[in-house]
Amino acid sequence: MSRPSVQALIPWQDRWNIPTSDALLKPYNELSHKLATTLMEQIVGLDTIERSIVWHGESWCWTFQFDLISDNVEHGLCYLVPNPEAFIVAVPLHRDLIAKLPMRRLNRYIRDSVRSSKCAVDLHWAMWRPSLKSEGEHLIDLIKRKKKLILEAE
Repeated sequence: MSRPSVQALIPWQDRWNIPTSDALLKPYNELSHKLATTLMEQIVGLDTIERSIVWHGESWCWTFQFDLISDNVEHGLCYLVPNPEAFIVAVPLHRDLIAKLPMRRLNRYIRDSVRSSKCAVDLHWAMWRPSLKSEGEHLIDLIKRKKKLILEAE
């Protein structure tokens, strides 16, 4: 009787070992790696934003989570899911926050995803798979707007 072979998990899926940022971004080609890195740098550069690597279950596995820290309260700002096939940027938006967004001023790439996002208990999960630098810039614009609206509401 033969022994079953044990396959090594990729860092993104290995629940029991916290991966490094480099290990999560390693599967990407040069363009995707640069885009993901630039996005993360710009998000963290928005002041009072903390980045962490968090296990989010079987579908998102290890994910970069970005939280806005204000008055010792954490607000989930956005997530970068480093799926080896293509990374996903997810921005959770409450209904009242969507109502305050200037939808006509937002780029169509952003606007269409926000409008078609899945909703769970007043929280819309808008998601993108950016592949161009311009798409990343539009995402940063949305994240800046979300941060500003959260701080104004406090």
